[in-house]
Amino acid sequence: MTVKGEYIRRTLFDESSRWLKSQNTVLATKLHSRTGRLVNERSMSVSEQGEMSATMTYQHTIEERFLDMRVLRYGSKLVRRARKIHTRFAYGHYESIASRLMYGLTDDVVAEIKQQLTD
Repeated sequence: MTVKGEYIRRTLFDESSRWLKSQNTVLATKLHSRTGRLVNERSMSVSEQGEMSATMTYQHTIEERFLDMRVLRYGSKLVRRARKIHTRFAYGHYESIASRLMYGLTDDVVAEIKQQLTD
């Protein structure tokens, strides 16, 4: 594996664990779930696609997305009760991943990864 490929894999793995951890905190405060299905049926995986490519996959229940865009009707009045539990994390971590991949591969990081790959 190349240094760049290893950096991409590590970055995606770090961001996926950070995503789940921060989303767990928000789910615990904004939702009072009886079954815990939203938390228990989520998963993140990082798979290598080649020497310099990796894919991060997020699987969740469809209810998570519906709770995120929830709108209630009271007669002719629409009230948005968005929980901000899905889209906020997807786009927030997308920005973080993009900036880390563009600017995070410094000479120090390259030296550290080379050292770890040779050991």
